[in-house]
Amino acid sequence: MAPLTPEEARKLERKFEKLLWSDTNEATAKGCGRLPIWRKWLGDPLLRGVGACIKAIMLPGYPSGFTALWENDLIHTTAEARVLEWPWCQLFIHRSDVLRAAQKRLRDVNHHELTHCPCLDHLEQ
Repeated sequence: MAPLTPEEARKLERKFEKLLWSDTNEATAKGCGRLPIWRKWLGDPLLRGVGACIKAIMLPGYPSGFTALWENDLIHTTAEARVLEWPWCQLFIHRSDVLRAAQKRLRDVNHHELTHCPCLDHLEQ
């Protein structure tokens, strides 16, 4: 797996942010509330998509947004699920701690089907 060039990483980050905003809007439309803290983090120019995901995933326990999405059958739109997906996991390749924490949280709520991460597979070889 070749590392992303800086330009490829920027393009992928922009697409990832659009996906996260789309997920957030879907969650709001489906009754999960406005997710104000998550929206604040996504809109923060120092965090944006990648930083917001890291912050949410590294919180202890189950953040309220994660719980709301889980309870409304939108677990696939959580930061945890999204960072483990290809191609987004490439943005976290240097943060295996985040990828492993995302896996653990999803396994803890019995969503093993969302825990496969090609980037972690690559790191473990």
